[in-house]
Amino acid sequence: MNKISIMLLASIIVLSGLMTVGVQNASAVTFVEGHVTVDTTWTVADAPYVVSNDIYVDDGATLTIEPGVEIRFGGAFNIFVDGNLSAIGTSDDEIIFTSNKLTPAPGDWNTIDFDGTGFRGAEYTSLHMKHCLVEYAEHGVTLDSWGRGDVISCDFVNNSESGVHVMDNSNVLIKGNVLKFSKYGIKGDYVSGYISGCSIVNNKIVNNTQYGVYVYNPYKWSDSDKITISNNTISYNAGDGVYVYANRNVYDISISNNTISYNAGDGVCVYADEDAYNITISNNAISSNDGHSVYVHSTWGYSVYNITISNNAISSNAGDGVYVHSTTGHRVYNIAISNNTISYNAGDGVCVYAEGDAYNISISNNTISSNDGHGVYVRSTWGDSVYNITIANNTISSNDGHGVYVRADDDAYNITGKAQHIAYTFSSAR
Repeated sequence: MNKISIMLLASIIVLSGLMTVGVQNASAVTFVEGHVTVDTTWTVADAPYVVSNDIYVDDGATLTIEPGVEIRFGGAFNIFVDGNLSAIGTSDDEIIFTSNKLTPAPGDWNTIDFDGTGFRGAEYTSLHMKHCLVEYAEHGVTLDSWGRGDVISCDFVNNSESGVHVMDNSNVLIKGNVLKFSKYGIKGDYVSGYISGCSIVNNKIVNNTQYGVYVYNPYKWSDSDKITISNNTISYNAGDGVYVYANRNVYDISISNNTISYNAGDGVCVYADEDAYNITISNNAISSNDGHSVYVHSTWGYSVYNITISNNAISSNAGDGVYVHSTTGHRVYNIAISNNTISYNAGDGVCVYAEGDAYNISISNNTISSNDGHGVYVRSTWGDSVYNITIANNTISSNDGHGVYVRADDDAYNITGKAQHIAYTFSSAR
């Protein structure tokens, strides 16, 4: 066989269901593009794979990638998954998704986009990634599907936008990953108007140039809901540690057992243009952030209610320890703040501020000390009232303002304070 015949033979390889074009050299570099129409495996024997145009894993097909396979993207290309993707490496033999450039940079390629439409017969479409390194993409992986997406024990490093990008209604588990040196560690945004059903657990989200976890849903009449953020380390990010926003409602949010520290914005910010409710923030260590430790807010004349903030260690933040706020003539109610240690913050220890009525507020069994503002400040404006307030069994000491300061533009009544270790100031000003 002559030299030309050998080169032609090496330049066209057909994998089951996927046409690949070109081989770079005799070491079996495999160029891939186009549609995966049947179940297909990318093997170590044929690695590395160079993506020379977009890949489409069609509905009904599964692309399986073996441990140790390296996938290099030759340009701003994607792997679109309408079917299933299984990329399961091992701790000793990662699967690598990276740039094919000699001098790689963030944004060299686009994303792995899981866009399956969900239910297929007896099973959901699925994306499973474990022990993968994903680097130099725009978004490392994008989860935009009613199917099941699991991203576990992966490293997302040096991506231009985010390590993991969650969109719309998603059945998503993001667990045990390292997400660093991107703009956002985890970014959630919208297409259809809802961000829902995401669990963010046991991750290390550090050193990103904006937010650690950023859920931003500005779509008109949209919600952000059913989000669990637990047991993560979220530190040294250049914006908020955790930011959850919706143009309409934010609800059913659980933020627990995290270490959130040294971020350049708030530790935790939950912000709704309408109602913010059913929010639990518990058992976190939130310290040394450049904004508020915990900030829960609604605007446009709506309410903040059913908020539980408990068993947190909150210290040395540049704003309030806990700040719960509604604007434009509406209410803050059913707030329980208990069993926290809140100290050395640059604002109030606890501030509950309603531009409307503030009622059914319980602040109990906290240690609130050495804050630069009031220990506890409860306030209503816009000619409204403060009532049914219980402030009990706290230790409140060495704050630069009042120990407890309750003020209303109308009436302040049914105020109960007992067993504190400080005198109170109660004020009702019309």
